[in-house]
Amino acid sequence: METRTDTFVRYSNAVTSDRCVVFDMDDTLCTYDKSLRLAKCDQFEPRATEHAVALAAAANGIDVVIATARPCWTVPKTFQWLERHNVPVSRLYVKNRKNWHHICL
Repeated sequence: METRTDTFVRYSNAVTSDRCVVFDMDDTLCTYDKSLRLAKCDQFEPRATEHAVALAAAANGIDVVIATARPCWTVPKTFQWLERHNVPVSRLYVKNRKNWHHICL
């Protein structure tokens, strides 16, 4: 049985090119606060190291791609978080049950 990590790695390999870096959101690019739940995901804190890597990648012309298992209804708050923390995203993918969806920017 494929784990969530296996699924993410398989999907990341499918979208990765020489000029992009792929991040997950919760517990990777930002903290995941179980007390806030996803309804308040725009209030999660950035994780310092991963956030710095994303900013450095973007500053060096490397596309930042987000592939997250957050449901589609979190997309507006996800964009709010990314904008608030100055993370320029080239592509955003969310997973709704078994399917990945590219969100046009």
